Amino acid sequence: MKPVRLAAVIVATLGVIFTAQSASPDLKVGPTYLDVGLTYVLRAQAPPAQTPQRPTEIGQTKFASSRNVVPVYEGWIKNPDGSFDMVFGYFNRNFEEEVAVPVGPDNYLEPGDRDRGQPTFFLTRRQARLFRVRVPKDWGTKELIWTLRVNGQVEKAYGELIPVEEINELIMMTGVNTVLDDDPNQPPTLTVSAPSTATLAAPLTLTATVKDDGLLY
Repeated sequence: MKPVRLAAVIVATLGVIFTAQSASPDLKVGPTYLDVGLTYVLRAQAPPAQTPQRPTEIGQTKFASSRNVVPVYEGWIKNPDGSFDMVFGYFNRNFEEEVAVPVGPDNYLEPGDRDRGQPTFFLTRRQARLFRVRVPKDWGTKELIWTLRVNGQVEKAYGELIPVEEINELIMMTGVNTVLDDDPNQPPTLTVSAPSTATLAAPLTLTATVKDDGLLY
C-alpha cells in the first residue's frame, strides 16, 4: 500500500477511535493505538533497501600476444586519370607481440596479384592508412579483398568504391577523418627563368624560384 493511502487509513481509524471515545467517556484509549499507527506510517515512508549497483562497464582485457591482426579498409581516392587508389591499414590486437606474415596463403589480396605492396611485418595496435592499391577507372562495384591469418585467426578487409568512403590527400597527410573540399595545403611551385638566347661558348645562368605556403602537413 502506498504511504499516502496507508496514512489516510490510519488517520481515519484513529478518528473513529477518538469519535467513539467522545461518545463513550468510559472507553479508554491508550498510547498503543498511536504507537501502532506511527510505526506503520514510518515503515511505509521508509525508503526501500538499496540494491548494489552492478558495474556498467568492464575494463578492457589486454593481451600481450596470441591475438589476431585485423586488416582495415580506410577508403578510396580518385586520381586525375580516372583510376582509384584503395587505402588499407590494420589493427594488431596484441599489446606486445609484433607479427611477421610474408605474402602468401596467410597474407594476400584478391582478385589479381596477391602481392600488392601490403605490409608483412605488423607493429602493435592501430596502424592507419599504410598502403594503396590502384585499380582502373572501370573497376565498378567489384571488391578488393585483403586476407590475413595470424595466430590461427583469419580476418578480411573488403574494399569497395562506396561514395561515403571517399577520402583525399589531406586525410592521408594529416590523419583527420573529415573530407575537406578546400585543401589549404598546396604543393610548392617552381619557376625557372632563363635568358631568351644562349651560346655554346658562354656560360648560361638559370634562376630558380621555389614558393610554398609554409604549411607542414
